[in-house]
Amino acid sequence: MVDKVSTGIEKLDEILGGGLLPGSIMLVIGEPGTGKTTLIRNFIREGVEKGENCVYLMTNRSLDHVITAMARSGWDVENNPNLKFILYNGVVNKRVKSFVGNFEDLIDIAYNCERLVSSFKNGSARMVIDDLSYMFLMSSKDLIFKFLNRIIQILREHEATCLMEIQKGMLDPQIVTALESLTDGTIEMKREGNKRSFRVSRIEDAEAKPDWADFSFSSGIGLEIEAEKTLSEWEKMLVDKEKGNANVTKRIGRMQKKPSIPPKKGFFNPQK
Repeated sequence: MVDKVSTGIEKLDEILGGGLLPGSIMLVIGEPGTGKTTLIRNFIREGVEKGENCVYLMTNRSLDHVITAMARSGWDVENNPNLKFILYNGVVNKRVKSFVGNFEDLIDIAYNCERLVSSFKNGSARMVIDDLSYMFLMSSKDLIFKFLNRIIQILREHEATCLMEIQKGMLDPQIVTALESLTDGTIEMKREGNKRSFRVSRIEDAEAKPDWADFSFSSGIGLEIEAEKTLSEWEKMLVDKEKGNANVTKRIGRMQKKPSIPPKKGFFNPQK
């Protein structure tokens, strides 16, 4: 019998029949404030505490803020050899041993993910992407899907389990459907007042659980809940980041119409 991968949330593991199969790729979907980031950090912490190798890919976040939030819960990640941080257009004020790099190029990210996952020797590995929504603002969907296909290929080859976070309502429904076709299941999250819930609405080779279950932060790692950004807030953030640049509007328009980087031949599709 295959040992399943715990999510770090007891109730979610129960719904999943003991956890996720090694090598599973799951989407975590919900509106801002539903607890998606907290869930994926529980997933990563569970792996690190079990001695598993973990990769945390974050988009447009501050590494310092994330590490500080984790430290408040008693989790020292700065020099943990089992956890590696990769940033996509993030912010880094203080370099730590667990920091791999801050990249603007998806090809560089794919290369470093492959290098890391291929180097893991001691069994199980995990990865989270926090979150995919920002990528679709910065690059063309064609380039992002080439990147994701390559990442998923790498993860499956090494049976590394992955959670990918996306913001509900931010992406075109066709993009969400395409993401679902690439992945093995979907964990949906919602919030009604102070009550947060989740359900496994889609899972390969198993019965989905349509009923909602309450999600208690006290059962997790108690991280500070960050306010997740809406689409308008992402756009404002991009403008603020380039404040004073007279061409910022034109640049944002170009980013939405074409890739921000030219794909290098052969890397995303090494068999050609």
